[in-house]
Amino acid sequence: MVVADVEKMYRQFLRSLDDTPLQCILWTAPDGKVVAYELLTVTYGTKSASYLATRAFQQLANYERKQFPLAALTIEEDVYMDDVISGADNVEAAIELRRQIDTMMISGGLKLRKWASNCPDVLKGIPTENLALPDSNGIDWDQDAEVKTLGSTWLPNVDCFRFKFTIPPLTPFQILTKRQLLAFIARLFDPLGLLGATITAAKIFMQRLWCLKNEQGNNLQWDGML
Repeated sequence: MVVADVEKMYRQFLRSLDDTPLQCILWTAPDGKVVAYELLTVTYGTKSASYLATRAFQQLANYERKQFPLAALTIEEDVYMDDVISGADNVEAAIELRRQIDTMMISGGLKLRKWASNCPDVLKGIPTENLALPDSNGIDWDQDAEVKTLGSTWLPNVDCFRFKFTIPPLTPFQILTKRQLLAFIARLFDPLGLLGATITAAKIFMQRLWCLKNEQGNNLQWDGML
């Protein structure tokens, strides 16, 4: 498995000059004069930003498909926002995949950083500043060294995922409500579905709360004390 992050993804893509007047910001100069600037690149926070950046990746893959077939397929199927998450069946194929991805991205004016892999040989030749984890003479004994990608925590040295979930303590005068409990359950972020059984049990518990009634025999409200 090999993962990487596209550095400053949105800033690498220019917008059409017909659209830049719609991306204006006001700047107050030191002399108090207000100046209007047009943002020339894809701007984070706009509704079209994610699509434009992803579409640019797809076009780069189309341009370079003959020269970098492995990288083109990875860009089309294994890139999520600015995260590259891919892999190969053996070390040699993974090294070639990593080389193609890196070279193809450079051809498009992009730079990949935060490289990580569960096989150290795949990362040979990558500058230390572009690695997600520190490299100490090719050996990293820290089994708890982690990489976060797509909201999940991955430990490359032992090739497993770690999930962290903390329930904040209640103050002596704070009451527990259905609203708070649902917020706790929503913190269980699991895009791969590895915690499906646990999350399902929590949701079943939440479902049973709807059967609870207060002293007057009415169903508990969202902010009613459990």
